[in-house]
Amino acid sequence: MDHNHAEGVTDLIATERVYACVPTAFSRGEIEAAIVVAESQLEELWDSGWVYGDLKRPELVCRGSDHKDPLYRNIMICKAKIGCVIRLIDTGLSVGEQYDDLDKIQEILEKDKEDWQAFKDWILDYPR
Repeated sequence: MDHNHAEGVTDLIATERVYACVPTAFSRGEIEAAIVVAESQLEELWDSGWVYGDLKRPELVCRGSDHKDPLYRNIMICKAKIGCVIRLIDTGLSVGEQYDDLDKIQEILEKDKEDWQAFKDWILDYPR
C-alpha cells in the first residue's frame, strides 16, 4: 500500500494496487476463506460505528445476455500474495458523525448487512 502525506494535512490518502479477478479465478474454498476475513473486518467496522452505505448500488450492472448475474461494482475479488482477497472500493461513512437518529443509523447498518449477505450468496453460488 502506498501512503502519501503532506505536512500539516490531517487526512491520509492511501492507495493500493489491486488485481481484480473474475470469481472463477478462485476455488470455492479460496473464496470462502476470503469471505471469512472480509466479514470479520466488516463486523469490526460496523461495531465501531462505520458503515459502507453502498455495497450494492441500486443501479446494478449485469453481465451476460440473461442479465441475472449482478456485478457488485463496489466489491472486488482480487489476487494478492496471500491468495484471494475481497476489497471494498470507494469509501464508507461514519454514521455516528452523519446522523443523530439512531433508527436511521440502524437502517443503514441493516442495509449494509443485507447487501453483504446478498454478495456472499451470489459469489458462493457462482457457477464454477
